[in-house]
Amino acid sequence: MITARGGAEAPPSRPRRAAAAAAVAAGLALYLPTLARHVGFIDRGELAAVAATLGIAHPTGYPTFTLLGRVVAWLAPVRPVIALDVLAAVAMALGLGVLVLVLDSILERVAVGPGAPSARLRAALALLAALATGVTTTWWQQANGFEVYALHGLLLPLVTWTFLRWTDALAPAGASGGPTLAARQGMLFAYTLGLAFTNHMTTLVLAPAFLTYFVARSGFSVLTLRRLLVLVPAFLLALTAYAYLPLRAVLRPRFDWGDPVQPWRFFAHITARQYQVWMFRSLEVAREQLGAFFTRLPAEWAYVGLVVAVLGALRLWRADRVVAAWALLVFAGCLVYVGGYAIRDIDAYTMPAMMALGVWFAVGLLLVHERAGARLALAGGAALAIAGAMLHVAACDESGNRLAENLTRDVLEELPHGALLVSQQWDYTVSPGYYLQAVEGLRPDVTVVNPELMRHPWYLTELARREPAFAAGFARETQAFARAVEPFERGRPYRAEELEAAYEAMLGAMVDRSLGARPVFVSAEVESPVFKRYVQVPAGIDLELRADTGYVAARFPRYRFCPWPGHVDPYVATVSWIYARGLAARMAYELAHGRPERARRYGEYALTFDPGFRAEAIPPLPLDGRAIVAQTIDYFDRLRALETVTAAPAAGAAAGTAAGR
Repeated sequence: MITARGGAEAPPSRPRRAAAAAAVAAGLALYLPTLARHVGFIDRGELAAVAATLGIAHPTGYPTFTLLGRVVAWLAPVRPVIALDVLAAVAMALGLGVLVLVLDSILERVAVGPGAPSARLRAALALLAALATGVTTTWWQQANGFEVYALHGLLLPLVTWTFLRWTDALAPAGASGGPTLAARQGMLFAYTLGLAFTNHMTTLVLAPAFLTYFVARSGFSVLTLRRLLVLVPAFLLALTAYAYLPLRAVLRPRFDWGDPVQPWRFFAHITARQYQVWMFRSLEVAREQLGAFFTRLPAEWAYVGLVVAVLGALRLWRADRVVAAWALLVFAGCLVYVGGYAIRDIDAYTMPAMMALGVWFAVGLLLVHERAGARLALAGGAALAIAGAMLHVAACDESGNRLAENLTRDVLEELPHGALLVSQQWDYTVSPGYYLQAVEGLRPDVTVVNPELMRHPWYLTELARREPAFAAGFARETQAFARAVEPFERGRPYRAEELEAAYEAMLGAMVDRSLGARPVFVSAEVESPVFKRYVQVPAGIDLELRADTGYVAARFPRYRFCPWPGHVDPYVATVSWIYARGLAARMAYELAHGRPERARRYGEYALTFDPGFRAEAIPPLPLDGRAIVAQTIDYFDRLRALETVTAAPAAGAAAGTAAGR
């Protein structure tokens, strides 16, 4: 490759290529056995459904990710969700290979002079640092299921690698001539950068670091500006992947989030305006998100590894302050974004910070080599990578995680034919249900409606396309709500009271006109006053809405719940609570109707879903994660305190209390 001093390009060295190949092989050996075999939590079900059906995902749309997933799901002769999960593992393993190239390139800049390591030793240090990064839970968990962060794990180091190659290849100021190596490398970098933006907008956190590095190397001049401007065509060419969104939306796919046909809808979708309300809300959010990150950081790097990374950061600052500033800005820019985003699944957003730590760790190993010799550097780096893998394999192994898929199957399969289910449980049943219903044909007769998404006209349009007879029952109220919400969607003045009244009227009309034609169920967390007009009968996991107060018999359930031992997080906690809450609610219902023995059975079954968490063992978790786990512990404690869920009539009120969270 070109060095900063110029010269003819040479292909990557054999040791560098061998180290990159070894990283890919090691990544596959780690990631493939631990990936999920079932539909997972949060957005995995939706994204798998979108890829399998060639639809449009939630903002920002992720067109490159969707198209790649579609090809894999179409070609692979296995269950689509498994093929897509394998794609995630392969992408992350390839990312480790590219990360070796990045780290080796940076070590080459830092390790100069008579004591510099050989190309083989330098590549070995880069390999160990890449593996130490790859076995952090932040990095490893992205390889376990089909999510946009898996492709991000490849594109982050790839953008960095192409950027370094471009800045290395830049000709001295004032050079002129025809097409140059620098121009070709620049086009490759710009295209890769644009491609990364079509996958995930957090690529933006790299901008301050890259601009600082580029200006520091090139200086402020007209030539500097010209070198940036010539990159624009290749960058825009990559961004044309976003054209997929309006073009596909015109064809009305099953999944059509945002309906991004009109320019203003398209712009709102690719800028994720829907989620901007969660950005930079308060200092408390920053305290919770960053507190969880820094508390977990030592364990992420097997404790000693973090010390090596800190020493490496200091060594890098002494050797090359431009590269040091670049790494520091990548780290800091990432954490500014993370600290400002109020979502629970924030861990994946810290990947750029982990990449910066990987750079510091690599330079730290170089420092060990300089002070104590190659053997200790290699042995120490290998030991820390192995220690990290051993520390994190239990937390990162999702091969036995069936919670979301089993819960979704249990919810759908216990409903009567043609039922309507109103549910806000996106992370647990709604998103997994997208895949299971649309791709694998599970209970297509059941209509699942998300009342929060009903606040968006695009969702109502999508609902009318897939369930025309159902949507026609409350079409007048839907049209009234669409008129009321349009000013809000376009950023114009609106009346909140009128908007909420129109929404409640639409929701009420949907329920009122459905009850006479089909069974209607609602999940426990839905709190609209619309549903309080009816008797809510515990009927398994969810509640059936009825107009009468008579006793409703139910078959005693047997769920396919499969525990996921060793995992203490809000998702495992909430799944346990969803099952137990439904059973405890039925227990209270049976007691209230004078059936103590049946109530006892429900209570005993509810207690079998206790995940066995201990308050003193709750790990650091982002946002409200610790509070949710603590609430689950308290819930099961209260359930146990009902004197073996006694059949005594006086226990009815206590049982009703325990049924809540």
